[in-house]
Amino acid sequence: MKRIKKSNVPIPKDAKAKKSKSLLIGIIFVLVICFTVLIIFIENNGGKLTISNKTDLKLEYVKMNYVYQEGPLSDPLLFENINPNTNTFSTLEEIDFNNLKANLEVRFKFENYDEMFVDAGYFNTLFDGNVKIVFAEAEGDNLVIKVKASNGILPSPTIDCNEEFIIYLSEGYVE
Repeated sequence: MKRIKKSNVPIPKDAKAKKSKSLLIGIIFVLVICFTVLIIFIENNGGKLTISNKTDLKLEYVKMNYVYQEGPLSDPLLFENINPNTNTFSTLEEIDFNNLKANLEVRFKFENYDEMFVDAGYFNTLFDGNVKIVFAEAEGDNLVIKVKASNGILPSPTIDCNEEFIIYLSEGYVE
């Protein structure tokens, strides 16, 4: 068996720097690949509707559909009896708005109050993303409704829906 002598010669700083630089570039490359795969997964994983009732009141119903100046563009989706502090989920179908400048109309009725509605957002192209509608408490008797829709992580100039409205329950209107 042959013995290998250990060398006491220090490794030059240049070699250490090159090794560190190569390792850093490798880590950055792996992170970029992982991030790209994550974005592709999220972008292709759309079509989900979430309605959250974060109030102490029961929602008798929430009805939503897409509308434009000539009328409705889609069949309404109806969700009934949404209890306080619960969430409701559903899938959404892809819809092509073909430059019609549509809005998302959300009609809702809290128990013992009149029906109200909001027109939210701007939809002008193919939409296969997620919609989130949140009802929450605000100052006094008032509530807030937040309507957010997007095709994914990356913003689109042809889909713009991130709005918040104040619900004045006792007066019966939304601002």
